[in-house]
Amino acid sequence: MKIAMISFTGNGRRLERSLAHELEKEGHQVLQAVKCKELESDKDAVKCSAREWTGEQFRTRDVLIFIGAVQIAVRLIASFIGSKTTDPAVLVLDEKGQYCIPILSGHIGGANEMAERIAEMAGALPVITTATDIRGKWAIDVFARKNHLYIEDMQKAKQISAKILEEWENNRESFKECGMSKSAYEAWKDKTLAYYASQGVEMSEFEDLDEDERIKRRAALLSGE
Repeated sequence: MKIAMISFTGNGRRLERSLAHELEKEGHQVLQAVKCKELESDKDAVKCSAREWTGEQFRTRDVLIFIGAVQIAVRLIASFIGSKTTDPAVLVLDEKGQYCIPILSGHIGGANEMAERIAEMAGALPVITTATDIRGKWAIDVFARKNHLYIEDMQKAKQISAKILEEWENNRESFKECGMSKSAYEAWKDKTLAYYASQGVEMSEFEDLDEDERIKRRAALLSGE
């Protein structure tokens, strides 16, 4: 994966270097950056504004990792957010490496899974807030990504996720009675999938886009063309 990281303090920079090294060992392409007045001589110091840097990486990278305050990351990415089907995964890690928070594209972009991996590397706590994850439920968009499928109607996918959560809540006691066993869950999941698939949600094979086409589409989405 193509990953871009940026830090804003000396402590954050040290953490960034360490994480970049570990990610590169796993085969990821990592671009490091630092935006800090005290570190202007750093070889990876950003010369343009942090917003300009963010815009460029948002268009061309699979994952963006901000090492600093969540508020900084939110302000920097706000104007570039387009669609959950094309936006890159965005994560925030505090400079002490205590918490790792996915804030964009948790499922389709893989931010939740990446947060758990980064947290493992840093000895941090992954802060996952998506409803299906915190309740341990099956998520249709994660299923699609892992099976190289493309969801043609995101609104219907959203409705399915809502129904899954609703049905789980309605049947919580039943699952407790069967001990929340894996077999019971799998049986329920298969039944749920079969039912909602009959409601008209279509999936097609994921488009295997080359890098130039992927960037072109993301740029077009951001520009409103």
